[in-house]
Amino acid sequence: GPDQSICLGDTASLSALLPVLGSGLWSIVSGPGSPVIIQPDSSQTTVTDLDAGTHFFQWIISNETCSQTDTVVITVNLNPVITTNASVFNICPGEEASLIASGANTYSWSPANHLNNSTIYNPLASPDSVTTYIVWGIDQNGCKGSDSVVVEICDLLLIPTGFSPDGDAVNDYFVIEGINRFPGNTLHVFNRWGNLIYEKNNYDNSFDGSSNINGLKLGSGKVPAGTYFYVFEFGNGDTNRSGYLIIKY
Repeated sequence: GPDQSICLGDTASLSALLPVLGSGLWSIVSGPGSPVIIQPDSSQTTVTDLDAGTHFFQWIISNETCSQTDTVVITVNLNPVITTNASVFNICPGEEASLIASGANTYSWSPANHLNNSTIYNPLASPDSVTTYIVWGIDQNGCKGSDSVVVEICDLLLIPTGFSPDGDAVNDYFVIEGINRFPGNTLHVFNRWGNLIYEKNNYDNSFDGSSNINGLKLGSGKVPAGTYFYVFEFGNGDTNRSGYLIIKY
């Protein structure tokens, strides 16, 4: 059989003609490591556990008087080491992450979703949810290597766990950062008994602890200090956000 060039981790196949007389046997002439010939007395067999480097195998045909040999050279190439320019990117919707891979001749990224080109070394990624991209690189020997990168999506909406509407001009309002990105939203606030105490369409960070639901206003209109619960509706089809908030005076 012909000489071969394979990649580290692959299995090599040895092929030879059957002897007309006598018997045949494969043997290891030289090479690194300790390869294993699965069926040394078979003209068709495989070799495993091949280390990187050049290996010489010999097929010997012999009878009681004469012998003849031929040699097969198997070159085992290292797989390329593929690296990316970052392990994690954090972007906001509408932004792009510039992914860059190196270490090979050709590249393939998976999944191809939200990539401007999945077959170049430097695609732009703009996923709408957390995505792990795997890049496979192939070198000049046809050997493969891989690396991965995670593209995270920033939280555009930061909802606090409490505020203190005591009139000191510090943290007097229930301020949701990023609220302007979600027109058509609705905020609902409930007390611990599940009674609705505040509700506003197109919430604009104006809740100061005053109930706007008839029959639930006390004194100045501020609700008592304590733990309350909110439901935030995005208004764009996204899953509602809910949690607790603490009001202190």
